[in-house]
Amino acid sequence: MDSLDILVALDLAVVESLPDGWFQCASVLPKWCERFELAAGAKLRRSQLEQLFPLLSSFLYEVDEFWSQNEPGCLESEIWSQRDANQAECSLHANAVLVGAQRCLLLGTAGAGYDRQRMVLQRIRDRNLAYERLEREFEKVEVRSQEAQKLNELKSDFLASMSHELRTPLNSILGFSDLLSQGRAGALNPRQQEFVSHVKTAADHLLSLINDVLDLSKIEAGHAELLPERLSLKEALYEVLAELQVAAARKDIQLEVALGDSFVYADLLRLKQIVYNLVSNALKFTPKKGRVSVIAAASDGKVCVTVADTGKGIPLTDQQAIFDKYFQVGSPTPIRQGSGLGLAIAKRLVELQGGTIWVESAPGEGSRFSFTLCESLPQGESGGAASAAVRPNVDGEPCRIALVEDDPASRLFMEAMLVPPHVLRSYESGSEALEDLPRLAPDVILLDMSLPDMTGLEVLRRLRMQSALRVTPVIAVSAHAMAGMKEEFLQAGVDAYFSKPLTDWAELLKTIQRFARLKKPEPSIVGQNDVLRAGD
Repeated sequence: MDSLDILVALDLAVVESLPDGWFQCASVLPKWCERFELAAGAKLRRSQLEQLFPLLSSFLYEVDEFWSQNEPGCLESEIWSQRDANQAECSLHANAVLVGAQRCLLLGTAGAGYDRQRMVLQRIRDRNLAYERLEREFEKVEVRSQEAQKLNELKSDFLASMSHELRTPLNSILGFSDLLSQGRAGALNPRQQEFVSHVKTAADHLLSLINDVLDLSKIEAGHAELLPERLSLKEALYEVLAELQVAAARKDIQLEVALGDSFVYADLLRLKQIVYNLVSNALKFTPKKGRVSVIAAASDGKVCVTVADTGKGIPLTDQQAIFDKYFQVGSPTPIRQGSGLGLAIAKRLVELQGGTIWVESAPGEGSRFSFTLCESLPQGESGGAASAAVRPNVDGEPCRIALVEDDPASRLFMEAMLVPPHVLRSYESGSEALEDLPRLAPDVILLDMSLPDMTGLEVLRRLRMQSALRVTPVIAVSAHAMAGMKEEFLQAGVDAYFSKPLTDWAELLKTIQRFARLKKPEPSIVGQNDVLRAGD
């Protein structure tokens, strides 16, 4: 056996470098050479050899330098991988040898064992790269999450600020329009009464828009307050449906109600809000002489309430988005009333109480909005008592009230509503109030939570540090109505909370009387800026 046979047996291909720069393949080559189209006895230019084995090119420059030294020996290349004619990957290596005057390249494969090892290492490398990509993506998601959280905080701050700035003047607009309507500043002629009525209607509409935005913000933030109880539908919805009857009559629409004797387990205020939103929406899209009906039916432990109208109906394409925020049926070109949040809020409030809501409609055939709530079966005679309206008793002993409020219009409005029979002392800032309140020793303090020199919470903290005021009831009256703020104020130590504008004045008066009775009456201490009871 000659040396060439030995090399072929070792799976090595011999390629001799000729003096004229060509390369000559041996007359016998290993079988693997066929995969790379390297033929036995073939004579190749250097460029052709590099074309067959592209990664051999850089090694050949080292080989030239090695051979130029004319010293016997061997130069070994690194192992490289390339695809054969069938696109199968193969690991190759090369050795340059100088024996006497003969210069040869010995090309060979790294072997199946090396290929398996290389494939394992490649898979490990690919997995590590995948982990790195996942880590980078996770970092990007984390950054986006932080940005979204920051934007959400900015949105909350914006809503809180706008709520305060809008509610404070609305408190005065609604309050003074009520005073004018009641003739507290003198009798109004019919024309003036009509103008005042328009002012109040517009202010109520603006307040409802603000409340819609804040309500949805609370619900989406998970801060919606729910106090579920056993309710008679007929009694729970009597007041809100009576109000809607007036609105229906104004549009010459017949409002029919058939609630039966159904009982539900739900939050009273939120149930009223759901029905009010659905019926208001039906009245808005029902023409004159039309009909809107509110019907309830119990089945399988659920009560289904349906609000049907004889309006123009809703196209099927719009029904998919009818409960989306800000969506309003029809072309976006005409100006439409409302915020587009009523149905979105109704849907979320129903779902928060474990119910479902849906719509059935067709163009020209009206619409039917239905929602379900859990049924609460009657138990003895306790059903309607919890839902019965209670009129506050606002009579009682006159009391000293301290009002800490920086808005002049709000101070004037409070004075008009509280005096007589009460004594009212007003303060424009927290520092002014803290200096004088120990001397006044009021029965009740009405505290605005946003003051020019310090926050209402800081005023409260300093009040509680003074022995004379430590147990004095403090009622927060604030335009801050964002999610969680009421809870924050109550947790900080205020005894009650009312949001501006004050729409339930009777409840505030009742609360003042209740807290005032907790203190023993003391002689009135009246300063130069005090507002006195009539006749004092």
